[in-house]
Amino acid sequence: MRLVIVVLAALCCVATAASKQPETIDVWLRAGVDIDASGHVQDLQWEEQSKVHALIAERLAPVVRGWEFEPATVDGRPAPTQTGLVIHVLVDELADGSVTLRLADAQTGPTASTLMPPTYPMDAARGGISATVKLVVEVKADGSPVIREMTYESSDDKRSGYRDAFFASATEAAKHWKFRPEIVAGRVVPGSSVRIPIDYCLGTASQCQRNQRARDVERKLPTGLYQGEASAVALKTDIRKQAI
Repeated sequence: MRLVIVVLAALCCVATAASKQPETIDVWLRAGVDIDASGHVQDLQWEEQSKVHALIAERLAPVVRGWEFEPATVDGRPAPTQTGLVIHVLVDELADGSVTLRLADAQTGPTASTLMPPTYPMDAARGGISATVKLVVEVKADGSPVIREMTYESSDDKRSGYRDAFFASATEAAKHWKFRPEIVAGRVVPGSSVRIPIDYCLGTASQCQRNQRARDVERKLPTGLYQGEASAVALKTDIRKQAI
């Protein structure tokens, strides 16, 4: 597939790391997928994103519908499953100014769909305290999260009194988050959890962005995209051999 250079210019605005004349751009697409007991795709629902993402998703849809999965099981028997799907696409610029698309990776599991940002605790902001709160949330069948674990890291370990304020901020924000759960045979997968790090940063925009990029490299996902570390299904199709 070849797209005109106008699309490439638009992609620069949505890629994880863009420059004025990129050679390769990372694009991530999110979807929900229904898999039957035989491991075949029965339904595909793309998450709302940019027009460029929609264009690529339209091209990808028939490819994804042809994928085969290792289905989840209930009492040892394959069962229909609903799960989230994250697809990593590489966009390569060619010498003539057009671009080609390559599939880099695809992962299933519960995914975050709406994450309301937290408010910065006022006392901590006045005190110049930056912090990171890491949450592990279990996803319920209705897509709401239940916080199972919270950890705290601060720029000033000597003043730990701010921890409760940061925890309260993160807890309040999580009340408004929504996820796409993983459901097998009509029931949510037990222990289906997602890790969400929240960076409270008082540095310059560039400093905060560098910190976030470092964390994204560790997570292997772009900013704002979060997925569970485990899934009840597995992709059997070798997508690296597929053309878009």
